[in-house]
Amino acid sequence: LAAAIALVNIPAIALEATGWTISLRILVPVATLSVIFGFFLARSQYNEFFALLVGGLYGFGIVLLVAAINQPGGLAVGLGEIVQRTIQWLTDVFTGGVNPDELVFTLLVAGLLWFLGYNVAWHVFRIDRVWRAVLPPGLILVANNIYYLGEANTSIYLIAYAFLSLLLMVRSHLETREWDWYMSGVRVPRR
Repeated sequence: LAAAIALVNIPAIALEATGWTISLRILVPVATLSVIFGFFLARSQYNEFFALLVGGLYGFGIVLLVAAINQPGGLAVGLGEIVQRTIQWLTDVFTGGVNPDELVFTLLVAGLLWFLGYNVAWHVFRIDRVWRAVLPPGLILVANNIYYLGEANTSIYLIAYAFLSLLLMVRSHLETREWDWYMSGVRVPRR
């Protein structure tokens, strides 16, 4: 679970390190909560569609809640500011204007990270398809590294991501082998 949480947080931290105008005070809690919430849904008896629906609804609420808490003035003032700035952003978008609001961009990235975190948890803990969990956040990280032209060294994020990905793959393979050994009656030392 810790490796899965770190796997989702690394692209967010790398985006911030390369100069994107996002708030890690919003993204890190959202990414962490998405993996934890996805873990509980993956261990539940819900089917995939219902779990995705519940996860999406809770994700919308948690993104708004975390963003509102991080706004000055408290929860109620923060929610009002989020709604007002989002409406202004949508108005500008649909009338042909440009609105580079950092809060709205952070909300959009937080929504993306919520579903990436949920996807990681679902594929690691429910259906044991680690590649489906590792590739989507990895594509964000690789695209960020390819198109970044600044001075910051971003290879450390790729190295950390590759290490955690391999760690998850090894753990998944070991659990599969343990199950095969158990079904075949092979005695192996525990853990």
